[in-house]
Amino acid sequence: FNMLHKEQSSNLKPAKAVWQAIANMREKDLRFQMSARYIQRKWHDQCANLQRRESNDLQWCVESKTVKAPTYFGESSLWLPFNEWDVVSAHYAYGVRCVQCCELLLIPREKLKQLIHDYSPWLRQRFESFRADVI
Repeated sequence: FNMLHKEQSSNLKPAKAVWQAIANMREKDLRFQMSARYIQRKWHDQCANLQRRESNDLQWCVESKTVKAPTYFGESSLWLPFNEWDVVSAHYAYGVRCVQCCELLLIPREKLKQLIHDYSPWLRQRFESFRADVI
């Protein structure tokens, strides 16, 4: 009887270890499921936000303002020192979109430089004085 009892108790130890392993595995599976659901929920929320934002013409990613006419864009490239106009290119991080009818006048900086050069010295002096007042 004693020998049989020892065999049964030794058989129970592996069974107990198996049940513990099963419980541990269920706990890990539950954690993985919860993690996957969390990631899926975040992904779904992000996609929903992106779709909502895209429906607003992508205005969500940049600050947007409406201005009334007349409005000037790009004139800040004129405020660089006159001698640097050929050396430094003027790139500014903004864009313009016309909502209603608009008129556009594009004057390249090189043309302005040529005009100032043609009417030198008096136009350059006036321009430099004006530029100094602006900046």
